[in-house]
Amino acid sequence: MFKKYGLPAIITVVLSALYYYLALPVINLKSSSFWGFLIFIAVIYFLAMGIITKSVIIANLLDGRKKRSRIEINADTANRIFANKKILKRAVLIIAAVAIVVIGALFVTSSQIFNASKYQQMLTVTESNFN
Repeated sequence: MFKKYGLPAIITVVLSALYYYLALPVINLKSSSFWGFLIFIAVIYFLAMGIITKSVIIANLLDGRKKRSRIEINADTANRIFANKKILKRAVLIIAAVAIVVIGALFVTSSQIFNASKYQQMLTVTESNFN
C-alpha cells in the first residue's frame, strides 16, 4: 500500500519543494505561476504513480507471484476495463470544466467593470485651467 500511494506522494512533495525553492511561484489564485505550480504537482504525482505502479507490476511478475502463462480476458473483465475508462473520462471532463469555470470567474470578477466603484474612489479629481 505504501509503495502504491506513499512513495509517489513523497516523490511529489520533494520535487514540488525543490521547484518551489527554485522558482518561488506566487501563491495567489490569480497568478499564472501558481496554476503552473499546481499543474506541475499534479503531473509529477501522476507520473510517479504510473511509474511506481508499473514497476510494482513488473516486480511481481518477475518474482513469480503471479504465474500466468497468458492473460485471460473475458467479457466481464472487458466490461470493467471500459467502465473504468468511461468513469475516468467523465472525471477528467468534470475536473477540467470546474477548473475552467473557476479560472474564468476569477478573471471576470477581478476586471475593472465589476470593481468600478473601487477604482472611482482611488482617483483624485483636480480642476485645472488648460489655457
